Amino acid sequence: MENTTKHLKIETVTPVSVGTGEVWSPVTDFFVKDKQLYRIDAVKFQNLLQENNKIETFLQYVSKSINESRTGTNADLRLFIENELNSPAQNLAGSVLPYPNMESGKEQVDCCYQVTGLPIIPGSSLKGAVKTALFYDWLKHSGDGKKALDNIINHLLPQYHSEWFKKEYPKEVEQKFPDAHDEAGKHLFADLSISDTDPFPEESMIIFKTKRIHLNNPKYNGVPQVKMCINKGYSSILNYMSSRWKPDISFIQQMNTFAYNTIVTEEEILFDHSQGISRNIKQKLNTFYNRMTNEIDRIEESEELTFFLRIGSGKSFYNNTISMILLETDIEAFKTFCKMYKLGKAPNEKHYKPKEPFPVTRSVISGIYEPMGWVKISIQ
Repeated sequence: MENTTKHLKIETVTPVSVGTGEVWSPVTDFFVKDKQLYRIDAVKFQNLLQENNKIETFLQYVSKSINESRTGTNADLRLFIENELNSPAQNLAGSVLPYPNMESGKEQVDCCYQVTGLPIIPGSSLKGAVKTALFYDWLKHSGDGKKALDNIINHLLPQYHSEWFKKEYPKEVEQKFPDAHDEAGKHLFADLSISDTDPFPEESMIIFKTKRIHLNNPKYNGVPQVKMCINKGYSSILNYMSSRWKPDISFIQQMNTFAYNTIVTEEEILFDHSQGISRNIKQKLNTFYNRMTNEIDRIEESEELTFFLRIGSGKSFYNNTISMILLETDIEAFKTFCKMYKLGKAPNEKHYKPKEPFPVTRSVISGIYEPMGWVKISIQ
């Protein structure tokens, strides 16, 4: 079989952030004013410190500024620049990004992938999401996949539970792609290749504060996270290549069925287990998810070559593992799966107890209460 290469258009449905591990600090890297984040040009800043003989003063400012958790600070870089260096802080800005839901402006910022200063979505993130959807369909509908699913569940059913007391867990079950081989022993996704996107435009870059909401505890106050994102409504292109998984109408249906089912699973959890979420937040989430399922229904009826994925920061556990098909197929196997990986275990929790439902928290954009990470991909 020859590889089929296609140019695909990708559009952000909600803000998307695929983190790099790079973090900007409000102590040294940026300041926030009038709902905009000003990223300091490091070279200009260093030169100004040297010109004013203030390097030691700046080091003292830094050492006194960072709090114990290193997630927030009382420091004000803008005031330091203006008071100690006698310069308008904006003059040192290398870039300015909108920060519409800014509150204190004192949290560190998790950066997203960029090439020459422009944001991209890495192909590895897209490939992982596509593989998860294809694997879900393979386990559910193909003969070999059903056998593999039976094998997975058999290793998760009660006859194996004695293993927990020995802390010797079955090694046969992986979180993502266990038994992902065809009848010839070839890995299902060996020939699947997805490129990084072309850079998105500079104006697509935005900063959003996110928060975690708890399904059962309205007083839950998790540590907020601030993300550099590609804002919703922006598009780019990427290349897709595979001989086994050709991007045809069947492929589109597989992708959208998985997206649809993750949404339905999420809506059921929100409806049945969300006493801790306010009516306003729940209504906003349900409105968004209803709009998504209606759009998927429309695409299916029209046979449009468009599908949805969820990627990057904030995606649900069900978007990224085999958990959803276990939840649908055998609830006891799903519970054992949660025990195997101690899913939802709190950092200070001494005796692990499976959470029900799982997960009990959700990450949303603060103030907007919209989920992150949804993209729409069209085959050109």
